Parts: sequence; structure tokens; C-alpha cells
Amino acid sequence: SVEVDSFGHAAALHVSKRQFDPATGKMSATGEPVRLPAKSILVAAGTQPNTVLGREDPEHVFLDGKWFRAVDEEGNPVKPEKIAKPAQARVLMSIRPDGRGVSFFGDLHPSFAGNVVKAMASAKQGYPVVSRLLAYKRVDIAIEAARRAGMRLLIVGRGPAGAQLKAAAAGSRTEFLGAVPDAELARLMGSARAIVVPGEEDYGLVPLEANAAGRPAIAYGGGGALETIRPGITVEHFPEPTADSLAETLRRFDPDRYDPAILRAHAEAFAPARFKETFAALVDDVVRNGRRP
Repeated sequence: SVEVDSFGHAAALHVSKRQFDPATGKMSATGEPVRLPAKSILVAAGTQPNTVLGREDPEHVFLDGKWFRAVDEEGNPVKPEKIAKPAQARVLMSIRPDGRGVSFFGDLHPSFAGNVVKAMASAKQGYPVVSRLLAYKRVDIAIEAARRAGMRLLIVGRGPAGAQLKAAAAGSRTEFLGAVPDAELARLMGSARAIVVPGEEDYGLVPLEANAAGRPAIAYGGGGALETIRPGITVEHFPEPTADSLAETLRRFDPDRYDPAILRAHAEAFAPARFKETFAALVDDVVRNGRRP
């Protein structure tokens, strides 16, 4: 049974413990109750494909044949590739009149055909690059490196080098997303294997944004990125500003080595509130002791 709180929200799931009986080779009830605290309780419908939601909420969920229908960011119906890592992720089921979108959940997406393993394999969709499309940002290195490594690359941002970069990316798995809202950018960063910073930056802001989203960065080992990162803990460096160097790093990169909690804690040290607190303490110390910092 489901235990609810005073607001009618799920608080716990009550079940009975079972044990394996070697004599019969079956599970049998022990009668021992177990309370499992839970804020959300998901029930697998057990249908193939699972389109129960389409019958429960027909005003917002539509079918395309025997699968759920997918739409693009404009609300136009599209047909996603039925593979675990499609070249272009189509995450929306519908767009509401107020502009809010309804996204797919887990293996309900037609790309996964109800296969949970495929859905899990797609959890990290690719390597985003968040940058103005300017020559010195070296996005060209990221495009060529991703091509050589056979990786999918998402590029967020606009700029005068856009047309040239799109031409260079022809035939690759690189996708240009343009400028995206802050909420979408946060979602992209949080679902990425890592955020790529291919150029030498004056200040390592993008790696910190990646860490704040619980994801590591892959950055060129020079410039401002050295000021805000901890190699092997919050970022993976590639030593040379070349496509070969970055491609090799992409091939051997293991996102499971990085702890999201540690990444977020590192980013928090650079938060505006922390900066104000540290700066105010420094000013107070100067005033109190009558000396310069």
C-alpha cells in the first residue's frame, strides 16, 4: 500500500518481505512488514509498447502508430530514429498552448521501443560545447576531434563563425542548437557526459557552470581554465590545442570517475555569495588592521 502525507503526496510504500524457499524453488511470504520511504512511486504497466499514458491523458499525449508521437521545439511532429543514441535527440511529446513542453520519460521514448536498457544507454546524450562561435574559441578543434573519436557533439551558441563551422561539421555527428534558454542549457549540461572547452579562455567560467550542473569538463590545459579547475577531480585536460589531442582525451574519458557531489561543491566555492563573503572579510581585515592586502 502507499502511505500519503497530510498533503496527499506519497510518503512511503508498504510491502511484505518475501524469502526464497530452496525446498520448493519459489518465493514465499514471511509476513514481515517493510516500510520504504518514497517521494515518488513509479509503476511499470507491463505492456509492450507501454502507451498507457496515451489513454490516461489523451489531451496532451498522442500516438504515432503503436509508439508515442514526438515533436520538435516548434511542436511539429517528427519521427525519431529507433536507436539508443539518435543523431538528434527529440525529447518532447507535446507543446502546450502556454509554451511549456511535455518531455518523454525513460523508455517511453519511441527511440528506445520500450527497452529500458536502451533508455539507460542514452542517459548521457553527448558532449556539449557552450561558446560564442568565434574563431579564437577553437570550436573547430572540438568538431574535428568528435568526428575522429566517433562522438556526438552538441554546440550551443551563435556567432560570426557559425556558417564556417557548420560547413566543417558536414557529415559528422555534430549538432548546432543555437542560443537556448537558461533552463534548456541547464538540462543539456546536466545530461551531458562532459562539457568541452576547446579554446584557451581568459577565465574558466564554463567549466564551473558544468560543475554546478554536476558534470565534469574536458578543457584545454592552459589559460583561465587553470584558475578554476582541479585536474582529475573537476576537469579532464587535453594537453595540446589540436584535434588529435582532444580526440584522444574523448576516447579514454570515463565520466563515472567524477562525483557529482564533489563537482557541485567545487562550483559553490566560486558562487557570487561566497565571493561577496570573502571580499567583505578581506575589506574588514584591511580596515581593522590598517594595512593593504
